[in-house]
Amino acid sequence: MSDTELEQLLKRQEEQEEMLSELQSRSFKIDRTDQTELSENATYDLHQRDDELFLSLDVPGVMEESLHVELKDAELLIRGEHPTSEPENANCLQQNRPRGPFEYRFLLPGTASQIESYQDLGVLYLRIQLKSSE
Repeated sequence: MSDTELEQLLKRQEEQEEMLSELQSRSFKIDRTDQTELSENATYDLHQRDDELFLSLDVPGVMEESLHVELKDAELLIRGEHPTSEPENANCLQQNRPRGPFEYRFLLPGTASQIESYQDLGVLYLRIQLKSSE
C-alpha cells in the first residue's frame, strides 16, 4: 500500500468518525411525555462498514413483539414499551427501571434500503443496508 493510499484511508476513516459523532449528537430519545432527551440516555453501539450500519440497542425486559422498527429515508425509528412489574396493592418505595412506552430516533448517514433485526438477551441488533453512494 502506498503512502498516498494510506493517507486517503486515514482521511476517510477520520471523516466517518466525525460523521458518526455528528449523527450521535443529533439522535435523540422521546419519552412518554413527548419531551426530547439526548440519546446518551439510550445504551447503544453504532458501527459502520462501507454501506452497512450495525446498531446494538439495549432494551432489557422489552418483549420482541412490542418493538416496532421503522425506516423513513435517513431516519430510523424504534418504538416499544418497557413492561411494568408492580405487585397488586403494593406501594412503590423506590423505582429505577424504565417503564412505559418509548421511542428512539436515529439519523443515519444516508438513505436505508434494507434492514434486518433480531433480539437476544435484552439487546436489539439491527443491520442496516444503506443505498450505495455510487
